[in-house]
Amino acid sequence: VAEAERRQATRDVSGSRDRFLRLDGEAGAGVEMGGVWSLRPSARVEWVRHDEPDSVVDFDYVVARAQLAVGRELGPAWRASAGARAEWLASPWNTAEEYGEFAAVAELERFTGGTMWSLAPSAGSRAYARAASSASVGLFAPLLHSNFRFVDVTVLLDQPLPARLRLRVTGAARAEWHTI
Repeated sequence: VAEAERRQATRDVSGSRDRFLRLDGEAGAGVEMGGVWSLRPSARVEWVRHDEPDSVVDFDYVVARAQLAVGRELGPAWRASAGARAEWLASPWNTAEEYGEFAAVAELERFTGGTMWSLAPSAGSRAYARAASSASVGLFAPLLHSNFRFVDVTVLLDQPLPARLRLRVTGAARAEWHTI
């Protein structure tokens, strides 16, 4: 899957954040390992370039994500998987934003003719290249990110209802525990 977005204001407005190019690409595969088991590698890259980047708000960046999971079919409609995910953000204009994130991931899915359910929890940690420390926090200290641990869950539901109606729910929740 690939996506390209070019934002350009119809009138030039000072301070507009609408002048950028964003490219997003994702690839994945399912490699059968005999019977009900499969290996599921995936990768995603997002690339953003602003016409007039700065180091505070409109900075250029690249986010790369790789995931590897082992999946198991649990009957005709259910599938479960578990694995690991790594994500990196690089930004030459704003190195304070750069980070590496690693997480354990799981997913439970149900697919039938007209129904899709997905529950995807993960837990991990993010470490910034220039993380704030308790010594750097103060009234006149530059604002930097702090490293943190997290747990999150994403829920997707697409369920047919009577009278040709459908219930569609998408949700995500995340809790973070920062080092400072």
